Amino acid sequence: MRSKTEVGRKELARFGKRGQLVRVIVERGLVRMLWYVNGQPRFDSQPDTAKNRKAMVIQAEAYATELRLGTVRSMRMTVRQLWERFAESEFATLRPRSRQLYRDYWSRFELFVGAATMVDQVSAATLAECRAALIRQGLAVSTQKHVIEKVRMVWSWAVRMGLLAPSTVQMYRFKTAKEDRTEALPEYGRDEWLRILATMDPRSVRYWRPYVALALCGLQGARQNSVLHLDVKDIILEPGQERIRWQARWDKMGKDWEQPLLENAIAVIKVALEWREKLGYTGPWLLFGDSAEGIYTIQSLWFALRAAEKRGGVKRLPGRAGHGLRRLLSGDIAAITKDPVTAMHAINDTGLGQASRYIRPRDTQVRDALVARERDLGALPNLHPNRTRDDGAENAHGEVVGTTGVAECARLDSNQELGESNDSAGGRPSGLTPRFARPRTPPIYLADLEPAPQTAPEVHPSTPTPSAPAQPGEDPS
Repeated sequence: MRSKTEVGRKELARFGKRGQLVRVIVERGLVRMLWYVNGQPRFDSQPDTAKNRKAMVIQAEAYATELRLGTVRSMRMTVRQLWERFAESEFATLRPRSRQLYRDYWSRFELFVGAATMVDQVSAATLAECRAALIRQGLAVSTQKHVIEKVRMVWSWAVRMGLLAPSTVQMYRFKTAKEDRTEALPEYGRDEWLRILATMDPRSVRYWRPYVALALCGLQGARQNSVLHLDVKDIILEPGQERIRWQARWDKMGKDWEQPLLENAIAVIKVALEWREKLGYTGPWLLFGDSAEGIYTIQSLWFALRAAEKRGGVKRLPGRAGHGLRRLLSGDIAAITKDPVTAMHAINDTGLGQASRYIRPRDTQVRDALVARERDLGALPNLHPNRTRDDGAENAHGEVVGTTGVAECARLDSNQELGESNDSAGGRPSGLTPRFARPRTPPIYLADLEPAPQTAPEVHPSTPTPSAPAQPGEDPS
């Protein structure tokens, strides 16, 4: 008796022996090559046309021959099947946030190339086309890079596992023009942060969640994901032992770490605890919400922050968001302690190499440093109250001459040199020639130079004396 999955199927051809069987079937408007790997079916599908039927039969026969000879180097699988194999193998070692980011980046590539595309049809040229499509969508360079990196990462994993043969996908290099390289994200100023908080009343059911989240981001320097997944059991409010514990599960660095809680942070947390009691929530989250996970989502926080910026007159800067408050805290600690190591430890980032990205120079700090240097340097020599003298001026050759009788020279362009006069109709000022033109004798601007003595030309017997040109109206003879 035929199984339900075989009802409606039509077999066009089969090749190979048991265990290496390759079939060509037609079902649901598709012509498919069907084979099995470790007991699991694999498909290569195309629209059901006469041309595709013929091509699929040829492909199935060739693949069955490769199986028989043992020359198969790559498993026949689609882009979607490759991703499923990768996720099954690697997701157990990744944190939930990393899994979500991997899915998001891969989905952009899969949407471009097609989930049913066979992996052996993907090459470095495919990645170049994908990047061009991402550029046309207006995505940031960092997003483009993450998409390409995740594709190369999955391909490299498949090659290591013996699922794919090495291909040009692994050799693709993501290059960025210097002018397109992104700088470190900007931080919020302290006054900007306070103006944002001032637009939200924590006594309102509408605003207490974004108020608490943004206040904790600015006071503790934790990442948004950690703040939104803050469990009430990780908050200790016993007198003299006030502290907060951030779980490794929600921390980007994958570490459990603690911070002390001071008066402002304690007051903010008590606001959330009172709302939990008032709304009758008994779950684990401090910032609970209506999402499937039961928390206040990062999307909701983003929209609330944008609206608060607009109300508070805070300029919106791309990419700043909640991470700008983390940078604000690290910058404040660095300014107070003069120690970048302490500033990075305050936000649980022990890599000193990241200090240059988090701790940005502030205008007041730069000015204070320049003022201190100027005070230490003192006045430069030869600077007098009378900035000019009336003892003459220097010409282009360093000769001191009187100020009278000197012709004024036109302003020079950096790509021009002094030369003979030239009309300005061609776009160059008079008296200038291109830098690489034939060198000319420099013009003399001194009006008081004595004229050179006139001497009669020396006449040799063999040299004919030139005659004066004829005047108008005279007979040349």
